Amino acid sequence: MDNIHKLDDIPLHKIPIGSLRLLAGANLMVFWADVDAQTHAPRHAHPNEQITWLLEGRMDYQIGDGPVTSCGPGTVLVVPGNTPHEAWYREKCKIVEFFNPPRFDLFPAAEKHPYGVA
Repeated sequence: MDNIHKLDDIPLHKIPIGSLRLLAGANLMVFWADVDAQTHAPRHAHPNEQITWLLEGRMDYQIGDGPVTSCGPGTVLVVPGNTPHEAWYREKCKIVEFFNPPRFDLFPAAEKHPYGVA
């Protein structure tokens, strides 16, 4: 596997709420995502620890039983593994998300290819 990548060379994956590029290693995965305005990531949980960094836009986020919090550019969220969480994207958002271990449940091809493609 190559160790140096250019973001523009990583293929774009379409997802129900926008699009993302991903890069996976053995123990970490990162998403660069563009999320459409007025979309919603329903409450869910996964064993992976997640860090979300909001670069652009506005979203509301709930982690566990905590309050729904309005987030703007520069907000960084830490979601412990197995903790329910939910997001409402009020505007078009650019986010970067890190997962440990990688989200091979969402992109199983990433176990064999760093860009999650077959």
